[in-house]
Amino acid sequence: GPTTPSPTLPPAVPTLPPTPAPNAPPSATSSPVAGPTVEPATIGPTYADPVVDNVIRGSSATTPATAFDNPESPQSQALTWLQGNENLQFYSPEKQLIRWTLAVFFYSTNGTDWLTNTRWLSDFDECTWYVAGVSACNSDRLFANLVLGANNLQGTLPAELGLLSDSLEAINIRGVLTEGLTGTLPTEIGFLTNLKELNLRGNSLGGGLPIELSNLGALVELDLNGNEYGGPLPGSVVSAIPSLELLDLGDNNFTGGFPDEFADMTELTSLVVENNALEGPLPSSIGRMSSLQVLDLDDNKFTSVPRTVGNMTNLRSFSVTNNKVDGTIHTEFGLLVNLEGFFLGNNEFDFQIPSEIGLLTNLREGLDVSDNQLIGSVPFELGSLTALRQFRIRGNRIAGQLPGSLSALSVLRVFRIEDNDLTGQVPPDLCAIFDVTEPVAYADCNEILCPCCSYCCVEGLCECQFEETDPIRCAGSRL
Repeated sequence: GPTTPSPTLPPAVPTLPPTPAPNAPPSATSSPVAGPTVEPATIGPTYADPVVDNVIRGSSATTPATAFDNPESPQSQALTWLQGNENLQFYSPEKQLIRWTLAVFFYSTNGTDWLTNTRWLSDFDECTWYVAGVSACNSDRLFANLVLGANNLQGTLPAELGLLSDSLEAINIRGVLTEGLTGTLPTEIGFLTNLKELNLRGNSLGGGLPIELSNLGALVELDLNGNEYGGPLPGSVVSAIPSLELLDLGDNNFTGGFPDEFADMTELTSLVVENNALEGPLPSSIGRMSSLQVLDLDDNKFTSVPRTVGNMTNLRSFSVTNNKVDGTIHTEFGLLVNLEGFFLGNNEFDFQIPSEIGLLTNLREGLDVSDNQLIGSVPFELGSLTALRQFRIRGNRIAGQLPGSLSALSVLRVFRIEDNDLTGQVPPDLCAIFDVTEPVAYADCNEILCPCCSYCCVEGLCECQFEETDPIRCAGSRL
């Protein structure tokens, strides 16, 4: 029934614990009687309400009972809201707890200011509450996808999310222009053993990553890009997640080296650590990351790349732009025949472009070795890169003439060869193609003839050649 008509019973209960034992498994019916034995002084009286009793007991793994003492706390506000639910009498204890947990999340993240909060905290079934682009619930009608995208959530992630351990499969809450979510990732996140996606990109979370993350045995994607995490990369924590395929820790404040433990992540296909303060040599163990398809190390202070990189034969994109890498471009890069993008710009690579780069016939996104200290000439073999869209060798000391083989690069959109010591001319057959396809093309036209280049450069100052005849061709050229 809706009320418990036995206010006189509680004082007697403490003498009886052995007898109700068979009924002990917490169900909403037996709880009110057993309740007062826990903390008779503080919360005994409220336990006359089976809903309150169910929530306080059911949340004890994440929530201290004292959280309910403050009527303004998200926990108290959520309980008050739940008690006003029109269909409350029909809700199982489990459903009560799920709805309360989601309400705690709503109050903790300033739900009234979300961009979209349709049906949240309404009497409608929580499976119909707004989520972005997916179903909120799984086939068992349990809440599974906390996918809100860039929805202007502000506040903190509540520990109570850990109570959705039976069902939650995705958390996707991306920051927009505001600071978004702050504070730390609660350790209770480790309860979510069915979680496959944890995407908190672009918020302001910081502190250490909880070691409990390593309990997430189903996690496939972990994206914490653009937060405020610092200290060493959490190698031992993330490498203990065997199922992880996508790891993005870019655009944070991580320091120190590249952890050897990363090499233990045999399922990992994408690793992004760009724009941190990482430094030192990349370890030779990186060659064991044989499933990796994307490796983005841009904007750090790494100093060398090991030859074992040639073992990473599934790589499609290798990017180490804007670091401090010196030494040669290893011939072993020629073994990475699945590469589509190869980006080494703004480092301290020396010696020459190895002819083995011509073996990378799947290169299409780009070949970028600009702003290094390369010498020698452009290898004839680069003419094999016929799918290439961007060819960037500017800002080196590359000399000699361009090989005629480059005329096979018929789909180029960007051609940057300026600020080198090249002589002769851009191959006439390539120029004939450029006159049709009109890519962005820069050269030192005083040193190497290039009538088809959109920009000619002298001492680093570049001007469009078509200002008078074809100004539209100049407009799109600042690449």
